[in-house]
Amino acid sequence: MVIQLPNSMSPNTAEAINSLLTSYNTENLRNSLMAYPTRIKAQRDVVNQARRALKDAELERATIEAETLLAIGTETDEKGKAKFSNAEARTAELLRRKSTDPRYLAAAEKVSAAEAVLNEAQDALQMLLDEYQSARIAARLIAAEMAVLSELIDVGEREEVSADGVMQVEIPDVPVSPKVVPMSKSKEAF
Repeated sequence: MVIQLPNSMSPNTAEAINSLLTSYNTENLRNSLMAYPTRIKAQRDVVNQARRALKDAELERATIEAETLLAIGTETDEKGKAKFSNAEARTAELLRRKSTDPRYLAAAEKVSAAEAVLNEAQDALQMLLDEYQSARIAARLIAAEMAVLSELIDVGEREEVSADGVMQVEIPDVPVSPKVVPMSKSKEAF
């Protein structure tokens, strides 16, 4: 990206500013910042799908457990009495059957796998949010540094460009009161 500057600026100033923008890689940073909201929304959709899959797996497991508990509660011995008459006996039998029932074991494995997928998706979302926040902070720092350089150029310093394109500014002997520009706390600033 090359910036067209007013005619009042010297060619050295234009080269220095373009060199500065190139060294900061502002175009890539801007493109990256613009891409993050779409990436974050897509990852939130992945998290929501993983959450729904986990709920479905938990429902399937709970249904199998309820069916098993119902079967235990309705079982009778040869005399027609309840085979598991107290709560402790029913709970013990439920645990025993859950540990050997292939349907329940498969459903429990689905729940574990769905939890792992959800955790991975949430971690990826958090990483994206952290990257986005870091990129926004970097953009603010670059903007602040460029604002300082702009203020120095506005007050009439003599600028020079070295052979490697780095802008060197000579500060005048006249004291200049600094302008303080408060940064916005708004999350929508960048």
